[in-house]
Amino acid sequence: VKESNGKYVITFDGVKIVSSHSKAATIARLGTTAKSIKYKVTDFIDLTDEKDEVRGGKIQLKEQRFSIDQRFTFMEQLVNMVVGGTMKSLIITGEPGTGKTFTVTKQLEKAGMLPPRDYAVIKGFSTPKAMYRALFENQDKLVIFDDCDSILKDLTALNILKAALDSYGKRTISWLTERESEDLPTSFEFKGQVLFISNLPLDRMNSAIMSRAFTVDVSMTMNEKVERMRKILPDINCDLSEGDKEECLDLLVELQDDAIEFNLRTLLK
Repeated sequence: VKESNGKYVITFDGVKIVSSHSKAATIARLGTTAKSIKYKVTDFIDLTDEKDEVRGGKIQLKEQRFSIDQRFTFMEQLVNMVVGGTMKSLIITGEPGTGKTFTVTKQLEKAGMLPPRDYAVIKGFSTPKAMYRALFENQDKLVIFDDCDSILKDLTALNILKAALDSYGKRTISWLTERESEDLPTSFEFKGQVLFISNLPLDRMNSAIMSRAFTVDVSMTMNEKVERMRKILPDINCDLSEGDKEECLDLLVELQDDAIEFNLRTLLK
């Protein structure tokens, strides 16, 4: 809609998703703003005429081909393939609090894997050199990058990750600088596996990274979040009975419109 102040606005269910003085800029920002991501609004069919007189418009929600339970089942199977050495790497995407790390950890426990003996976890911020060191020190193990999306913004770190994710028979990772490190080689062969768990939506992931590994996306609509929570409710270990856990979830669903965040972490709190 073009408002009286000259701004173009896209709304969904009465909520202003994005606006700009340029129609092209308004549509281009779709899928990148906080509200756009929150409401899963990623596409817009323009039904205005050449004079920008509104004849109607339609927002499309990005629909997943598979149900949320199917996608989590895929993720479990793919994690098992990485753990078993059938696959070298896996990328898991989806907003925070959807149970990505919870599911991965559960599969690792089922496989009898323990840190740091069998795998290493790099969580949060990492410099390129620290990332290189972690891969070198765990070159024969599974390395899990959890919530390390800052890596994707650093060209050096990104190139190191690309080398680790490569599907070639031999993956050589290099750190070539004028000033050599006393305790690190300039290159080494990485023989381990990589799990990269990202909070970014699938359409914002780096294409060069995605081309090197299988990717499973577990972004959810509100209904899918509730469906998933009910599915894993029996697996949540706490002092509450099953009935009490169901009651907590029912209350959370009832108050979802007033919640600051609505995800698995909200339920666990």
